[in-house]
Formats: sequence, C-alpha cells, structure tokens
Amino acid sequence: MKGKLQRALLVRQYEIVILALLATSLLFTPQQAVAQQQTTLRLGMTSFPDSFNPLNWLLTETGWVLSMVYDMGIQVQGLKNDPVPDLAESWSVSPDGLTWTFHFVRNAKWHDGIPFTSADFKFTLDYCTDYPDFNEDHQCGFYINYISTVIETETPDPYTAIVHMSEPLADFGHSWFWILPKHVWENIPKDEALTTYQNLPPIGTGPFKYVDSKINEFVLLEANKEYFLGAPKIDKILFKYYADPDTMVQALVAGEVDAIIPPSGAVEKLKTEENIKVETWPSRSISELGFNLWDDPASKGNPALKDVKFREAIAHAVNKEEIVKLAYHDLAQPAESVLTPSMAAYYWEPSAAEKVGFDLDKANQILDDLGYAWNEDHTSRIDPSTGEPFKLTCHVTNDATELISAGTLMINWFDEIGIKMELRVVDSATMIDTNVAGENDLYLWGWGWDPDPDFALSTFTTDQIQIWSDSFYSNPTYDALYLKQHTAVDPQERHDTIVEAQKLLYNDIVYVVLVYSFNIVAHRTDTLTGWVDPTTSPGWDVYWWKYPGDLEPFTAPTTTEVTTTVTPPMAGPGIEMYLAVLAVVIILIAAVAVIVLRRRKPGKE
Repeated sequence: MKGKLQRALLVRQYEIVILALLATSLLFTPQQAVAQQQTTLRLGMTSFPDSFNPLNWLLTETGWVLSMVYDMGIQVQGLKNDPVPDLAESWSVSPDGLTWTFHFVRNAKWHDGIPFTSADFKFTLDYCTDYPDFNEDHQCGFYINYISTVIETETPDPYTAIVHMSEPLADFGHSWFWILPKHVWENIPKDEALTTYQNLPPIGTGPFKYVDSKINEFVLLEANKEYFLGAPKIDKILFKYYADPDTMVQALVAGEVDAIIPPSGAVEKLKTEENIKVETWPSRSISELGFNLWDDPASKGNPALKDVKFREAIAHAVNKEEIVKLAYHDLAQPAESVLTPSMAAYYWEPSAAEKVGFDLDKANQILDDLGYAWNEDHTSRIDPSTGEPFKLTCHVTNDATELISAGTLMINWFDEIGIKMELRVVDSATMIDTNVAGENDLYLWGWGWDPDPDFALSTFTTDQIQIWSDSFYSNPTYDALYLKQHTAVDPQERHDTIVEAQKLLYNDIVYVVLVYSFNIVAHRTDTLTGWVDPTTSPGWDVYWWKYPGDLEPFTAPTTTEVTTTVTPPMAGPGIEMYLAVLAVVIILIAAVAVIVLRRRKPGKE
C-alpha cells in the first residue's frame, strides 16, 4: 500500500477497539479493501528518441513513443496492410480520385480533455501544406509525401472533412501521418515547428499519454482511460534506455523489462531461457552500405565515390551471404533492391545477369581500369586526390550489433582490393549529425519503410538532400519517376513506374543493400499475457504498438500452495450512510470509554 493507515484516536483499552470493530461489523457487509495494482509494460531500447515533435523526428524509437500518443485518420493492419478505421470511422473517394470525404468518431478527446473534431484534421493538412511559411525544402518531411497535392479541406460539421486535391495521390488512403491538435499547434511559429520546437508534453488522442522522460534513461506513458477505442488494460508503458544491446538482453533475462528487440546473435540463447519467447517474421526493413554522393563543396566525402564504376567495385567486394550467416546469424536474407519482398505488390529484384555479386577479381579489374594504382608493396591502392594509400571512413551506430559485425567483415574484403576502411562506431545523434553534414565517406545504416513505397522512394529525391536523404543522390530522371508514381491512379502504371525507379537506383548503385532483416521481438511470458502473434498482424514492424490494449498481468497457475483470491468490493451505501455509521461508532466508543474509566477511577465522584 502506498500510504500508512492513520489513527485519529489512541485508546489504550483493547476492549474499546474490539467493541468498536464489533459495532462496525453489525453495520457493514464484510468486505476486503484492496489497493489497485498498477500494471506497467516495460520496453527496452538502445537509442533514445531524438524528438517528441511529429514533424521533425528520425529514429525508429521516436516512432514507438509517438505512435502510442497520436492517432491517424486511417490505420493499416494485417499482412497486406489493409486500411482500417482510426480517427476516421469511414471514408470515401470520388471516381477521379480528387475528393476524399472523411467521417470521424464522435468520442475522441485530446489528452488535455478538449474534444477532437474535424477542425483538427483540417488544421493538420492546412498547417503542413502551407509551403510559403515553411522552408520549401523541408515541407514537413514525414508528412508531406501523403498530402502534397491537397489544396483545400472543408469541414461542414465537427465530424466531417472533405479534402480536395489538384492531383490524385496514390497513397492518400494509407495516410501515415499523425493528426495534430489545432489548439496547441496553431500557436507554434512555422519557423520553429520543424527546428527548435520540442513539443513537450506531446498532446495526442492516442491510447497512452506522455508523463515524463529523461534523456538516455526513460520515457514514461500512462494509459488514456478515455481512449475512444477503449482503455488499455495496462496502466503504463515504460521505455527503458540501455547503452548497448547486450545489457538490454541481460535486463530481459533478469526480468527488468518485458520485451525487447534483441540483436540476432542473442536469439539462440534467449530461446533457451525460461519464461522468454522469441518471435521472428519478415520485415519491411533494409540494412545498407551507403555512399556520400553529395556534389557540393561542403561535402567532405571522398570524390571517388561519385563515380558509379568505383561504387560498382565496392559492391563487388561485399559478400552478402557471409554477412547474413556471420553477422545476422541467418536471421535475414541477402538483399538487392531498396524495397523489400514483403512489399510484394511493388517489389523488384535483378536477374542473375543484372546482379552485382561478390567477385573480388572483378572489383580489382574495375579499379585497375579506373587507374587506381597499387603502391610498391601491393598492399594498398593510391588515392589520386591525396597521393596517399586509399582510405575510406565508414560510420555505424553503436547499437547496430549486426552492422558492426558486417563492417568488420568488409574491412577484410576491401583490403583485398587495396582499400583501407576505418570503421567509426558512434551514437545515433552523432550518426545523424555526421550524415546530414556530409562528413562521412561510407555508412552502415538501415531503414524501416512505411507500408506504401512512396516514402521509401522519396528519400532518394533531390528535394530530400540534407533532410531524409542519407546518400545525397540527385538524378532528374529518378525525380521524374518518383513524381509519376506519386500521382498515378492506375495500379499497373504505378507498379511499372516503381519497378523502373528501383532499377535505376540499383544500376546507379546508390546503396549496396545488404540484407532484408527479420523483425525479432523477445518478450517474457511470466509478467504479462495477451501477446498477439505478430506474424498475423505486423502493423508498422513493431508489433507491440498494435495491442497494448490486449495485454494484462500474468496470473500464475494454481499450485499446491494456499492462495487467496480477493473479490473486489461490492457496491456499498453512499457517503451519507458512511458518515452516519461513523457517528454511531464514535458515540459507541465514547460511551464505552466512559464506562471503563469510571470502573477504574477510585473514590467519590
């Protein structure tokens, strides 16, 4: 119990206490007072959220938190990522694809108690498409892909919105953006919204409310008991930060957290642990070796990387099968395209003749043809820009265990073609800063794509340089392909355009896509129950987002030990009755006290 039982009267005579209890028992139905136990879902993470602002976040861990705080107009669900209701309980689209009508739920509230209305939906669209007041290159990053052709939104009543577009949007029906509260964001200057605005506390309509956070320690959320889809059964979600994956794995084994995304190298060990279950299933995630292709004086990347033939030599020096086996412990598959096989409607992969496979002899031949000479002892090629042995830096985040291992393997392969690679392991914040500033040569990183491929494809456009683009790739032909699929309404036309875009990225070797990693989640079975099979409802690749409302405290099976089941108190009389009873009890205690005192007092009155 959180508090201590306080006594208003101190009476030495035990008879008085007993009489008082007996008197009370005559007036009340026998019940047991039970303190309400708080249930917390504890989730481990090795990167701390980079922002609580839905308009300027980057890291996956931020998405974990914000997805619990905010809702969307339309959700996606199931293996085919079918659209399902969220704040919009129903919607329709005109035959020409230019007008969408949304009908919203009537019982949603913002976390500060203000009702959600269609005005909030309209505000979000208007605020994020108001280009003159934003830096045109920043166009609200994550949001703009889904709303870029919206020209006007009408709200005929508080629960209806009609959206008009200049051109159809292929993915508007799968709009993966969170709705913002008008009464909060209308006071935020546009020049701060994408830069300095912290958005603390974030106010959403989602199943959990923000409570507190401390950088590189924790983020705490509490259940929204008035959530329009029903209150979660658990009371809190605690995201606990760990400095490295191994420490996080040990925390799961010790019972300090309920679920984690473990490194693949820990999976076999975790499978042997009692009360821990490991789930694996295909993801929409890629891991890549990326190149700094920024054609700008500010770029500090090695100029050799701008030559596609040089990048081809690098690609031939990467053994993806060995990376899958040794770095990912076979919990991934070798990759080629920037889209994943789980995005089946649009996925493309090169034929055997088109594939740039592992071939060190071919890599060396390309570098010979390009004129990169070996030094005298044939241990390194000479970098013509410096006259020194050829050396490339490669950044990787300290929580990416598999990619660090992959980088170690690459050092040996690159050495075979005369290129020295320095692997620099940094934290996520440094990785982002270094990449945006164009200070690296190579980098090992990953993406978790949206259900629709539009966002994935947008990250390679010229407009996204120094925003979502990590490669600084710029190609007018590619930009045109992106825009064509962005507004295509014919499914076959869009499919063909997306396939053509994938081929162009592959042939230009913007990335060496290493693997399609599996989703891996390990959770305890003795703390919470109600875990849903993620292979049937993958959501946005992190399956606990989908069902915190289904989780509840674990109840141990009956054993030979004596257990006590406490029945919740039944409904009792009102406060007036309790006050009357209390008065009777006090009078009774006083009367008994007088009698006892009289018996113990000698002599005359």
